[in-house]
Amino acid sequence: MGEGLVKWEHPVDIESRGSILLVHGTAPMNIDGNIPGCDSSYLLGCMSLYKELSKTLTNGGWSTLRYTRSGVDHESINWDEYMKVDHYAIIDQLNRLFKEMPSDKPRIILCWSGGSLHIPHLPLEEAQGVVIVGGLCY
Repeated sequence: MGEGLVKWEHPVDIESRGSILLVHGTAPMNIDGNIPGCDSSYLLGCMSLYKELSKTLTNGGWSTLRYTRSGVDHESINWDEYMKVDHYAIIDQLNRLFKEMPSDKPRIILCWSGGSLHIPHLPLEEAQGVVIVGGLCY
């Protein structure tokens, strides 16, 4: 399963207004925002959160950058690999992703829940905005 997947999505037929990095919470979600193997007892884990958010944002003229963490693929979680991913590995991954975002247009970081713990370790002086949904205190 390796490093994880990365997916850029861009507006169709219009120039992008900028880019938005969608930062995960602590749940092991795949590139679409589903927890592989979840059932209907946890509806949030079964909806394509990142995919739907990305679709809405690209329809609004924004490019989005989605990713997975090591150990998570579309259909399953390799718990041994996933549990090796610590705070420092996540910070390293997020910093590499942020550097991929074009700097000639606004760069926004959108995170939720436990993802807020990693945000202070990104180059915030280079971001034009940070949105934290349901974040933890830091």
